[in-house]
Order: sequence, then C-alpha cells, then structure tokens
Amino acid sequence: MRELLELFDRGRLFCSGVPFVSERTEGLDIALDASPLGAGDRLTISGGQGIATVQAVLAAWRRGLLPVVCGAALRTPEPDSLWTWQSGALVLAGHRRDATVQDCAIVHATSGSTGPARQARRSAGSFLREAHGYVSAYALAVGERVAIWAPVTHSFGWGALLGALTASCEVEIFAGFHPRLLAHALDEGRYALHVLTPQMLHLALPRVTAPKRAPRAIIAGAGAVTRDLDAAARAKLGIAIGRNYGSSETGATLGALARDDGAVGQPFADVAIIAPQPGESGELVLELLDRPAGPWPARLVRHATNDIVRRDADGAVTILGRADHIFKVNGHSFDGARISEIAKSQPGVSDAAATACERTGQRGVSDVYVVVAGTELDEAQLQRALLEALPELHASLRVRTCPSLPRDPLGKLSSQALRETIARIEYLRAHP
Repeated sequence: MRELLELFDRGRLFCSGVPFVSERTEGLDIALDASPLGAGDRLTISGGQGIATVQAVLAAWRRGLLPVVCGAALRTPEPDSLWTWQSGALVLAGHRRDATVQDCAIVHATSGSTGPARQARRSAGSFLREAHGYVSAYALAVGERVAIWAPVTHSFGWGALLGALTASCEVEIFAGFHPRLLAHALDEGRYALHVLTPQMLHLALPRVTAPKRAPRAIIAGAGAVTRDLDAAARAKLGIAIGRNYGSSETGATLGALARDDGAVGQPFADVAIIAPQPGESGELVLELLDRPAGPWPARLVRHATNDIVRRDADGAVTILGRADHIFKVNGHSFDGARISEIAKSQPGVSDAAATACERTGQRGVSDVYVVVAGTELDEAQLQRALLEALPELHASLRVRTCPSLPRDPLGKLSSQALRETIARIEYLRAHP
C-alpha cells in the first residue's frame, strides 16, 4: 500500500483545524503491536469519526492488515481481539480468518440503501484510478483548500479525500457534521471546494446569510441533487452544484463541476460506459480499468450498477431511478421512485418513500406503503391526492406518516430500516 500511504504526505491534511501527522499514533500502535494480528489479517474499524478512522486505516496499511471500515456500530461476531481507542470513540476488532485477499486495500460497509448492507472490497489500483479521476473531473489544483464534510467512514468521503491529496490540496476533514458549521464556512468563504451530500447542503443553506466569497465548486454525492436544491445554491452562493456518482464497490465513476440539465456528468478517466448508448436509456453498465499496485497486471472490471439512466447525445448521464425501485404488487408493477416524488410534491411533505410489504395474515398479498414525513400531515388527504395521480394504486395503497424517515448520515434510506419503520407504525396502530 506504499502508493496510498504516500498520498498522506503530499498535501496538508487537517481535522477541525488540527494538523494531521501520518507517523505512528502511540496508543493505537501499541495496541496493534500487542495484538496477535499479522500481515493479511482483517482489522474492523467501527464508530470512528474523521481523523480517528484515517489513523486506524494508515496503521493497518503499515502492518499489511486489511482495514474493514464500518460507519455504524460494530456488528461482527467472535473477533480474535477487541479493544477501544480514543476514549471509546473507535472500536477495533481483529480477525485472523478468511484474510487473504489479493491486492485488497479496504473493505467498506455499504449503507444498505439499495438492499441489505454488505461488504465492498476495493483494491489499491481502484483507489488510485478514482483519485486521478477526481483531479481531472474537478480540476483540483496544488494548494487549493478543500473541505470534505462527507464522512470518511463512507466510500464517497474516503475517495474524495484521496483525490484531494493526490492533487496536493490543503484538505480539511471533520470529526462530525453540524449544519451551522457548514453554513459558517460557506459565509466565511474559507474553502475553494466543498465535498458533501445533498442532505448536508439542504440543512445548511437556510443558515447561510451573506457569503464573503463564493466557493469555486460544491461537489455533492451519495444522493440525488434536486432542482430546488440546485436553485437554492445558485441563489445563495451564486454557483451550481457539481455532481458525483459512484458506489461502494467502484468508488466515484462519473462527475461534473456543474451542468444546467441535471446530468451527473461524464465518466472519470479509465471508466467506460458499455450501456446504454448515447441517445438511449437503460441500465448503466460500466467498464473500469484498474492498475493494481505491486506485481498484479492491469485488469478490466465490468460493473452493472442497477441504475436506470439516460445518455445524452454528448454521452452525459442523467439518473432516472433504480431498477430495484420497480416492485410488483399483486401482479402489477409500480415505480417506487415516481410514487415517492409525487408524495414529496404534496403540501407539508418534506420526505417520502414507497415500498411493498406483504399484508399481515394474507400470504402472497402485498400493499404499497408510502411513508411520509413533514408538518401538519393528513393521511386521508395524502391518500386521496396520490390516488388521483395514480389511480392504479386504489386497491393496495397505504399512506403512513412518521416524524422522520430512517436515513443514515449521508441521507440514504435503508430499505430494511424503512420496512422496520412500517412494522412499528402498524403495531402502534393496532395497539393504541
């Protein structure tokens, strides 16, 4: 992992204003030195924020360990070693089983927003490809000040961090996120470029008052940028929102500084679009060229994204929805993304999601549940509005309200968590 370790010496990295030193971190290194782990073993890193996660990953790389980075609480059975670091802020678990993975640099836990959470393996070569893609797609420059608000425990924030360090930028990451902190940074004009999620910007923009200078760019990833959010950014900051698209399995693969048509942009370097062809729509299929570090040869990796997109004549990609947002209920197909968007357009609705759930006590019979959050909501009125727009739902629609949808720190919605929320709502309705 020499090439990746060297990135942390190219730029200046800070965490909430404190300079980062990439050398040994005494308490962490002592704990690892005393552990039974050796080269090739797994080190699960959980619960950390910002610099603690970076330090743990670098310590693992220096020892030839395979870091498994989890943003949420540690859920791993029977570790060989288990300890905490930084007053319990970081939980580390050592595993000496199933540890030999060729050229694997990190295993990232996915968010669970598109299905059950799983482990995504990333090679050193794929990280280097992604990092150079950031430099060219967003014109990163030596010495440029970059603020990465997206958590580095997730693949989006981690990939952006490596990209900024590749360009020898001055990079700041944060121990946690608060909308007021981001709004203050936007008002002060401290950074040339901000890397964040649409949800973060949505929370911060109302708090922005009078920016002293506009940033050169805002790059939003790990979620969709709505037209309203882009318009709000233009009004408050004078710039459009740049786009970023990728996955935990591949890292960022598409991007653009800003576009007026809502497209996420063009492929990064060493990324080719296999399908659909320009002017057509369909599932996005990518081919990525990874040049592994060490003795392994370069390889082409094909990745079916499960996202339905439209390619413009110039090749730019616009996301239309997820293939797995299409579900069948009692023999009829429904587009969950379209249902959610119609629900969000109703007065008072701030968030909404649709899914299918089997009807209690009636095996094989399902209902379409639309869960909405907002203010002064009337379930019956929302039900009527949705049926007016989508009369085909008349036999199976169930509208339910809740204080907020179960989104993660990146603003992603776990399908499993949504079903658990529905189950709780139904239980409370049955047992008032």
